[in-house]
Amino acid sequence: MRRKTKLFKFALGFLLSVFLFQPNDAQTVRERRDRIRSAMDAGDLNSAIAELRVMRGSDPNLFAANNYDYLLGRLSERSGDVAGSSSSYQSVVTRNSLLSQYALWHLAQMSRSTGDLVLERERLRQLIGIAPTSLLRDATSMRLGQSFFESGDFTSTVSALRPLAESKTTSTAREALALTARAYLRSGKQQEARQVFTKLAMQTPDASRPDDFALEAVRALDAFDGGDAGGPQSKGLKLSDAEHMLRASIYQFNRDFDGARLHYLAVIDKDPRSGTVPNALYQ
Repeated sequence: MRRKTKLFKFALGFLLSVFLFQPNDAQTVRERRDRIRSAMDAGDLNSAIAELRVMRGSDPNLFAANNYDYLLGRLSERSGDVAGSSSSYQSVVTRNSLLSQYALWHLAQMSRSTGDLVLERERLRQLIGIAPTSLLRDATSMRLGQSFFESGDFTSTVSALRPLAESKTTSTAREALALTARAYLRSGKQQEARQVFTKLAMQTPDASRPDDFALEAVRALDAFDGGDAGGPQSKGLKLSDAEHMLRASIYQFNRDFDGARLHYLAVIDKDPRSGTVPNALYQ
């Protein structure tokens, strides 16, 4: 009987210690979270980082479960601590967190900022591999193509951008096409470049408001056809009236009036009796 009484008292004491400890521990966590939030609201990055590091040391499981390592990475990056932010981001990736794709995006940006384009591309390809349907997919593929272009690998540039050329986001597709055309041009593939530039000029989202990619395209096409990238030389161009008027309209909307004027004059000089002449004269 005495033994049972001792066991009962021990069990009761243990349960009380558990219940008494849990609220205090939870309260400490809440207090630390509140301090982190307050420090962030006040723009006090150093205090927020210090609180996060204490939490990481005192309860690593809780720290990881709440993705505080990603937050620590973001704050460390903003404070200029490259090594600390890189370590935190890598921790997020290593444990396959849902935020791994975002951590890889930041790691890629950091690699780019140091000039390490090879490592940047490695991070970007890893991101695409683990999150093929990510909201970052288009931006990642675009940056991958740009990184190859900056490294002079034009074949890989075209390959990386190919999926984006059919993107449902028109601006993304056109940006990818423009860089693809430049890559073809830099690699000496003028026919392929011409085809892509023609597509950019002919298939604008709004024919009445041709964008910068259309302007880049007509400048490149004029250079192909005997002019220069800054403005066509009308006597060197042998185009149909429709092609002249299209290029002129793109120049004119984008306020390159010298380029537009030369195309309008080319129409007038070629055949004064053409039905296109009155509109060219008016413009």
